[in-house]
Amino acid sequence: MNDVRAAVWPLIFLGIRAGEGRDYAEARRRGEEALAAAREADNTRLVGVVLNNLAVMAIRQEDFAHAASLLEKALAVSRELGAFDDMTVESFNLADCFHQIGRPHDAVESVKQGLVLAHEVQNLRSLAFGFFLLAAFACREGRADERAAKLLGVAEAVGDHVGEDLDSETEFLEIVRDLRVALGEQGYARSNADGRAMPLEDAVQFALASID
Repeated sequence: MNDVRAAVWPLIFLGIRAGEGRDYAEARRRGEEALAAAREADNTRLVGVVLNNLAVMAIRQEDFAHAASLLEKALAVSRELGAFDDMTVESFNLADCFHQIGRPHDAVESVKQGLVLAHEVQNLRSLAFGFFLLAAFACREGRADERAAKLLGVAEAVGDHVGEDLDSETEFLEIVRDLRVALGEQGYARSNADGRAMPLEDAVQFALASID
């Protein structure tokens, strides 16, 4: 087992370093080498790690279809291992990819699964991203309404609680702008504050109801 890790982890780190330097071709090559080595050694956990890293690189390149394919495989690995926290992250990342490639129904179903699981395991960081995604989906689809503003408020409140700065999300400022235009400054502030004040249990039910 240690020999496998010694062989695979250097490839993983080389791939990550290449990706940070925006050499995505090298990152993908190193990732695929690591994936082959992990599979040959039948190390399921390392397979999952590499699949997620490759998916991140694909997302950075905006190759969302490829990223979705990788995340579906990573999610299956996490399910096999019972890695519930990983499943929540993968579910939300997969949902975002589905939405980007024009599969909104699959995106919503993936968010729903992620919300339910993140709530069950109390992964607040993932919950914050799930709430944020629902607000993002609404605004992408031209539904910048009070519900979206409340969902964003919930996401911000949960994010603040766990030290997750949603302002770093690329879409955050665009969403806030769209909501302010649609609702007016006062309407946005009121709905956003309502979301921020919502108890977590109520927020989860509110989010699930917004899906149904």
